[in-house]
Amino acid sequence: MKSILIPAVILCSVIFSKPPSPVLLAPGQTIIDESFSKTIDTNRWHVSKGAWKIEKGALRGEELAADHHAGSIKLPFVYTNAIIQFSFRLEKDSGFSISLNDPDGHNSRLTINNESMLVKKDADKKDPASFSAVLAECQAAFEPGKWYDMTIEVSGKAFIAKSAGKEFAAGFHNGIDTMKSDLALPVTGVVYFDNIKILAGIPLPGTEKTLSGLNDEQKKRPPVKYKNVQTGYSVRESIMRYKLMQEDPVFGELVKKRISAVNALEQAFPQAFKKGKKAEEEKKRLQQENAEYKALNAETGKIRREELNYLMERDADLKEYWTKLQEERKKNSPTEKK
Repeated sequence: MKSILIPAVILCSVIFSKPPSPVLLAPGQTIIDESFSKTIDTNRWHVSKGAWKIEKGALRGEELAADHHAGSIKLPFVYTNAIIQFSFRLEKDSGFSISLNDPDGHNSRLTINNESMLVKKDADKKDPASFSAVLAECQAAFEPGKWYDMTIEVSGKAFIAKSAGKEFAAGFHNGIDTMKSDLALPVTGVVYFDNIKILAGIPLPGTEKTLSGLNDEQKKRPPVKYKNVQTGYSVRESIMRYKLMQEDPVFGELVKKRISAVNALEQAFPQAFKKGKKAEEEKKRLQQENAEYKALNAETGKIRREELNYLMERDADLKEYWTKLQEERKKNSPTEKK
């Protein structure tokens, strides 16, 4: 199949009934068929964080505050192309991801909460220019306490999440086309899962036309409107960043400039950029006492603002979210409250 890299963002409105049929892959060998009728099979599922149990014939995952991390359970299996079908039920203000990992770490994911569905390519930790790229977004209204069904297809560079009917969210990225090592379910709040079925995927002929049709349809859809301002800002920033990184060499130079400035600051003051409370205290001390640190930090901040302004000049929605975010921060600041 001829490879297609589509930097578009996909949007949709979602109504679920049952997992739809795949459009890119024919079902092959069944790898996993889990209905959670008994206890968790610890030979297959590995709990990383949170509290997990079988409740009324479903897998219940809960984020624990003491973990300071999303609840997570992992299912190892090796694949490149796969069909993943499952049912899920959210509670109020909860969410989760279907996180696909490769031997180097996080690769890509479908992220769902009460108002949206996102397909993302995770950052490559070895590449300083890499970031968590939103490849597709979908307006949704996942009601707490209600079950929904989903089909995911991972085929080469394509990651498609499809509900019943014609609703879908799809992303395309060269980095997705690699051998995966496991699937994880990170959750925030409380989420239920059931009927998880994973099958090996056999590429269907004529998928170029299918992908082209999906891309044409998604271009007609408006951007998602997020109730949460921080979420809206983060998503729009990622979408525009991904677009410009592929299309705009001027923006690419701004990114290189920012990376160079950050590297210079970290190399000059390595103790301030380690993890933990001591590093944060060291940054505060240097900002008060060290002229070189203050100068480098100020220059880095200036370059970051230049990069952000370049993004906002090209996306009115991003600028609107940024303005609202600054208003919220000002309103919630200790000085403003006084």
